[in-house]
Amino acid sequence: MAVPFFLFFFLNVLTAFDILRMQCDLTAAMHQVGNRIAIHRFEAVYAEDVIAGVATSLDPEATGEDQAQHGNPVLNTLLDAGSVMYAQSAIVDYLGADYLDRSPVVNGSSGLSFLASDISGESERIDLVCSYQVRPLFGWIRFFPFRMENRYFGHAWVGYEGGFVQKKKKDKKEEIVYITETGTVYHRSRGCTHLDLSIRATTYTQALSDRNEGGAKYHACERCGGSPKEGSTVYVTDYGNRYHNSLSCSGLKRTVMEIPISEAGSRAPCSKCGMKHNT
Repeated sequence: MAVPFFLFFFLNVLTAFDILRMQCDLTAAMHQVGNRIAIHRFEAVYAEDVIAGVATSLDPEATGEDQAQHGNPVLNTLLDAGSVMYAQSAIVDYLGADYLDRSPVVNGSSGLSFLASDISGESERIDLVCSYQVRPLFGWIRFFPFRMENRYFGHAWVGYEGGFVQKKKKDKKEEIVYITETGTVYHRSRGCTHLDLSIRATTYTQALSDRNEGGAKYHACERCGGSPKEGSTVYVTDYGNRYHNSLSCSGLKRTVMEIPISEAGSRAPCSKCGMKHNT
């Protein structure tokens, strides 16, 4: 009695290994085909953009907005559906129809279903899902076929900056402005004199009587101004309204940052360089 039980156990182990081998082969095939689709989809979209660009350049009535448009939704949908059909055919060719027909897959090569796959140009996603049922290696080992699933998930090959997503308009290059850490205005010119401190040394007595370039008086710096002695050296700037006892005062430092104008927030334009040209 032990021999039949041993043979039954051994044959079931062979069936499990056969199913595992088939699943690994199918996974390898899906990775090969998925990577191939990632490249081909980029080539297809690139060719579409070139054709669209030539067409709009030859159209005398085409506007700048027309030339900035890319992609045809209908064509993209057809590409998505065609890519799924291509994946199924390529995977069967990769593994071989004879191999699949002899494998544990129910109905062989025609038993592979890719209906749950999603290859989307909008999301730049390649999601191949292959579902199938498996049966025992030997027909007289009875168990009910059960469903299995293999999956490949990847991103379309779109380059460093992307570009597979079809945009109706190219993003306009945003104006760059300059700000300081504590400033309340933004500057359109990096060479604005309000960004250049132009530090000069003077006496405390002279600073009290001097005026800056805007006509304002100098007052003691809240950080280092203190109460300097009469005749001692202090430091002023052409457009600032504070005198400083120390050159290392943070009030004499400027950390100038470049930001898009949309990030300027509540900062007003500089009275000197902010109104030179329109955005």
